[in-house]
Amino acid sequence: MSNGDGDGRNDLRMPDDDEVFAEVVEMLGANRVTVRCADGEERTARIPGRMQKRVWIREDDIVLVEPWDWQDE
Repeated sequence: MSNGDGDGRNDLRMPDDDEVFAEVVEMLGANRVTVRCADGEERTARIPGRMQKRVWIREDDIVLVEPWDWQDE
């Protein structure tokens, strides 16, 4: 996708305070993936329904993850 000016560049969205970058390690199925976060934790993540057929996610992709509070326990 391009932003319309022909250079083929996408703007990178930086993480908010409660988000971290993560690398997709494994596709688990049922819209779930295993990710390795920038903070060193490995987590199970869920792909939101609004992205399921619009954005294709593969292993080794970099994604933004918002960890849930109860996941730290």
